[in-house]
Amino acid sequence: MPGITTRNPPPANENDFERLCLALLRKHWNNPALQRYGRRGQGQNGVDIVDVSGTPKPRGAQCKAYDPLTAISSNEIAVEVEKAKGFTPPLGEYLILTTAKNSTEAQQTIIQINKVHRKKHLFKVTLKCWDEIEMMLEQYPDVADQIYRGGVGGMLNEMRLDLGNKVEDLGARIENSQAAYSADLADAELDGIKAAIEKKLSRTGLPQSWETVH
Repeated sequence: MPGITTRNPPPANENDFERLCLALLRKHWNNPALQRYGRRGQGQNGVDIVDVSGTPKPRGAQCKAYDPLTAISSNEIAVEVEKAKGFTPPLGEYLILTTAKNSTEAQQTIIQINKVHRKKHLFKVTLKCWDEIEMMLEQYPDVADQIYRGGVGGMLNEMRLDLGNKVEDLGARIENSQAAYSADLADAELDGIKAAIEKKLSRTGLPQSWETVH
């Protein structure tokens, strides 16, 4: 079975993945009071993102950066959920977001945990693997722009200005040389300009076509 073509690659490190999760959850839960909780190395009780508004039983989330070809294990899910039970105040909902791929084993683990939690009146647990995070990015394209293309607006403006200057310079040289400047030479220079632009675009995550700038 062919793999799913993703629009955005998983973030390369845990810090960037937490930034992505925070931006997505602020939208998804419609809650600007969400913040990253503590920092790496501190006791976080399995919580990386939490609602700090003071609401009873707040929502919390754990962000697990994994190899996208690896499934998160049932044991790791259970360990993180157990940690979250010690969070103060008690959570009302706990979401595990991961760049890992989904698996029936992981889903069955979530089902069994929620059965137990429902009987004990503990928080609901949800797992979102990278395929579902990709769907959230499609649902909230402004978050994808913010995270994957944050700061690229300025780069695009700079590239547009550079493109305009180069094309204007090429036009001036063609006009000055009149018939001596062949169409093939002009096309070759334009191809060089387009290639340079597409090389820069390849580092932004934007479509690698000069129409993005043009």
